[in-house]
Amino acid sequence: MVYLSGAIDRAPDFGRPWRARVAEVLRHVGAQPYDPTEQQARVCGLTVEALRELQEVDIDLFKEKTRLVIAADLHVIAREASAVVAQVGDHAHMGTYAEMGVAIYHDIPLFVILEHPQYRASGWTISSAEAVFQSVDDFISWLNAEQRMGKTVDEILGCRSIA
Repeated sequence: MVYLSGAIDRAPDFGRPWRARVAEVLRHVGAQPYDPTEQQARVCGLTVEALRELQEVDIDLFKEKTRLVIAADLHVIAREASAVVAQVGDHAHMGTYAEMGVAIYHDIPLFVILEHPQYRASGWTISSAEAVFQSVDDFISWLNAEQRMGKTVDEILGCRSIA
């Protein structure tokens, strides 16, 4: 499974558009994408929109629900993900970088899609990634080209097997 990491709560459209585009192509090449924006209601009982609203009215309940989401997301990366695709830019904050850190720590292949010029990305971000892409379109083009060359999803993403 390929975990789609990136900004949610402070991102335009909660980061759904780029995830939907990447998920479609991942499915096409035989990978199973994991979109945390689609899983949040299952994990904590609230949509991303409702959780954001809760932050303004009940901070204690917000923190309780958010901690459930954090624990579930980090568990999925550490125990179930075979690769992580992270979009990094002006809206990515602690959550995105924590998810990337879990991938790095567990030796899970990390692919980074930048929202800004590469020179603005941190050394950790660039150096920890298997590959860095300047846009979602670049990542999708690369996936499609690799698949056309007859590579399997495991060969394309360097996926580790999940025991």
